[in-house]
Amino acid sequence: MAKHPKKRPAPKRKLVNKIGSKLGMAPGSLVYTGEARAHPVSLVVHDYNRSNYAQHQIEHPKDLAAFLDPATTTWIQVIGVHDVEMLRGISEVLNINPLVMEDVLNLNQRPKVEFFDDYIYQVMRMLSITPDENGISGEQFNMILGKNFTLTFQENPNTLFDPLIKRIEEGRGRIRYNGQDYTAYALADLVVDHYFPVLEQLGEQAENLEERVLVDGDARVLHDIQALRKDLMRLRRAAFPLREAVTNLQRSDSALLKKENEPFFNDLHDHLVQVIETMEIYREMSGNILDTHFSYASARMNEIMKVLTIISTIFIPLGFLAGIYGMNFAESAYNMPELRWEYGYLYFWGLSFVVVSGLIYLFRRWGWF
Repeated sequence: MAKHPKKRPAPKRKLVNKIGSKLGMAPGSLVYTGEARAHPVSLVVHDYNRSNYAQHQIEHPKDLAAFLDPATTTWIQVIGVHDVEMLRGISEVLNINPLVMEDVLNLNQRPKVEFFDDYIYQVMRMLSITPDENGISGEQFNMILGKNFTLTFQENPNTLFDPLIKRIEEGRGRIRYNGQDYTAYALADLVVDHYFPVLEQLGEQAENLEERVLVDGDARVLHDIQALRKDLMRLRRAAFPLREAVTNLQRSDSALLKKENEPFFNDLHDHLVQVIETMEIYREMSGNILDTHFSYASARMNEIMKVLTIISTIFIPLGFLAGIYGMNFAESAYNMPELRWEYGYLYFWGLSFVVVSGLIYLFRRWGWF
């Protein structure tokens, strides 16, 4: 039997965050529903145009008003959403609806897009491979596209957007001069692009499990299959509603989305369709692997039961013979003459050998083993 390194169990991930602390509160009440975070909330402004780029670390939300110049493209990056007062201040400066900020603080939002008079609000899920490569992790990503700003919220510091920041710094591509909506597209596209390494990882896991399922019949294989299916479900919960949201963006007639940038959102939609199609293939594969595992386990159990049945069948007549000649009738009126035979013991073993040999011959002829 092939040996595989024992993986430590993946940490349990909640599909739904606790929202009990919000029960009974008025709509628009700002309550953070996630777990406590050690890092402080970071507020970074990326301000740029065709010729210049500047990055600013902001301490107070009121300072954001200085960067709402229509002559530049402004990306406001909020890293950490656990400071309710900080987010309240941001919403007041940028005139964001409290219901939107309530959704930002609720980390169990379904990917979606909502249209307002002055901005567009979009929710996505950022997915990545865990450091031990034993599954995937995800966090909520919120983006608000306004006339003079693009505002994003992420739960934790990460390097996902570093390539985009580098493109802005170096002035490569269209990012410096295609406006706020192109910046929003570039951010969304980067989030979706990170679904592909996740898909590749899950595909490799599915292929490995497909090979292992016919070798290892222990519970560890079943555990790994279930973990794969759970990760695929997390990807499905992120990609399916996001495709619907991007479709709504494509059909929108909002003035915040320029006609010349429409092909880029079409391309984003195509990427999501590719992700979903590949994911569905892996989900079907994982289901087939699970069925194969149970079928193989059932076949192994049947083989074991057949062997035990054959052994039991062989020993049944031996038990019958031993029982007959184990009865003590020598002093009774009905004597058993075989008990007094000089070679009765050898006759008994000879008869047992003939019976066993005959049964084995019949079983082999019938193809039982």
